[in-house]
Amino acid sequence: MTAIIRSGSSATGGIKLAVTDSATSASSTAGAAPTRFTDSATVLTGILIGGATATKVGASGTAAGVVATNKYTVVLTNVAVAGTYYVDFYSTDGTGLATPTSSLTTWTVTVKAASAADSTSTSYIHAGSSPAVAADSATVTAEKTAGTVAGNIKTTLLTLGAATSASALESLTATITGAGTLGAHATLSSAIATGRSLLVKDNNYVVIFADGTTGTGTVTITGSTSGIVYKTATVSFYSSTPSTVTATVKKAYIAAGLTTIKVVNVVVKDATGTVVQNATVSLNPATAGTGETTTSCAYSSTSVANVCSITGSSAVKFGKVSYVAKVVGADTAETEIKSAAFDVTFADIVATSVVISAPSSGSVGDKVTVTLTAKEKNGYPVADSTYEGGSANGSVGGIFWNTTTVPAYSSASFNPFAAGETITTTSGVATVDLYLPAVAGNITGTWTLAGTAGTTTGAIDKTIAGSTATITIAVANPGTEAATAAAEEATAAANDATDAALSAAEAAEAATAMAQEAVDAVAELSSQVTALISALRAQITSLTNLVIKIQKKVKA
Repeated sequence: MTAIIRSGSSATGGIKLAVTDSATSASSTAGAAPTRFTDSATVLTGILIGGATATKVGASGTAAGVVATNKYTVVLTNVAVAGTYYVDFYSTDGTGLATPTSSLTTWTVTVKAASAADSTSTSYIHAGSSPAVAADSATVTAEKTAGTVAGNIKTTLLTLGAATSASALESLTATITGAGTLGAHATLSSAIATGRSLLVKDNNYVVIFADGTTGTGTVTITGSTSGIVYKTATVSFYSSTPSTVTATVKKAYIAAGLTTIKVVNVVVKDATGTVVQNATVSLNPATAGTGETTTSCAYSSTSVANVCSITGSSAVKFGKVSYVAKVVGADTAETEIKSAAFDVTFADIVATSVVISAPSSGSVGDKVTVTLTAKEKNGYPVADSTYEGGSANGSVGGIFWNTTTVPAYSSASFNPFAAGETITTTSGVATVDLYLPAVAGNITGTWTLAGTAGTTTGAIDKTIAGSTATITIAVANPGTEAATAAAEEATAAANDATDAALSAAEAAEAATAMAQEAVDAVAELSSQVTALISALRAQITSLTNLVIKIQKKVKA
């Protein structure tokens, strides 16, 4: 049996030929066609594997005088180029091999190109030397010293969100403009700084290094064949010499005598305006003798700032204290700079006033804001903290509500500041946004403060313990009210129409009566005229008779 690829990209394909079935019948020629292939060099026993042309002599396996009838499986293998392939088959007898003993059979195979990677591919940048995860780091920054690793990028080629076939993978071109340089390797830790434009094998890491300059570098990852831009990311390189410092107060009111975290953010920048991460930052009282102490700060990549906590010196010491942020650079000269002074106020964590407010009215489905305002005994807002929730009596941010008389709501879907809900205050204020119920009517909320009169409990002072705060919101339904108003207007119009019809009927009756009176008057007048005419006729007749008598007398 012989199979030949006679056209198409034959150099990239091969043929696999195997006997998959055979049968014998009581005919006369032995060895006419093989029922198996027996070449010991064949990798798979009984299977012919060849290149563009595959010829195989097989043993019949049948006795003389018996004809073998076979079925063959043919597979086109190792196809690396798209195109149309034509495979011809014929058989020869077991002796000559050169002369076909069967007619030519042609098999046509069209091979499509493998689907290339597309824009569903993923590419993530990660700060530092840890492998990139399935999310970008918020910022990627490093000190400018040449060779310092700032971050790395891992690109995974996908086709319609699935792994791209091996034959369709492409290499990547990685470039950086501005500050920085690049390296690439299959193993992240093995990458070394190589240049500013690299040809990178798929699935390798691209590592970003500092090159001794400050500023921003922009990295672009592009498919070398497809031209798809898989990633564009920026990296910042800073100098260890600080140039400017800005302090921003995040919590203006903090607990006296306790430690409050994340009170101040201090941003340090170099001469190019790039954030410096490796400076030593501390908060110091601006004026000696306040009793407050120096506080150290730690850099946070999430906040992109040095985040500072402050501890109050005494639980009974309240009021404003001014601080400055002191910065010492990691440069050789240990450059020192200071921020402008800023204030924080030490306040109590126990409220002497709790007010809850909300809009007095709204429409069904409206979004409204309910506001809680709490003040302490010095008139300051209560210290910025979390209250209620899991807080215990007497702890920082203790409970607000009575544990036996929990907040009561007229609508189950409208329940701001519920029992056990964490309440976070900023300058004494906490807010909750909710949607008004879908049913019109008044909704109410009633909160009973913790403790009983005369006993301070949790975050509630004894002067207001056990008292209540309430809100009432009148919820209207404009659609229903509009329909009701329209119905009322329609009813009024119908009533007006009825009144008009009744008035018209009365007018018609009056007109009918007047017409009848006119008819009667005409009839009476007609009778009178008739009588007068009759009387006149009688007088004429009498006069005529008189004239005749006179005439007769005259003639006589």
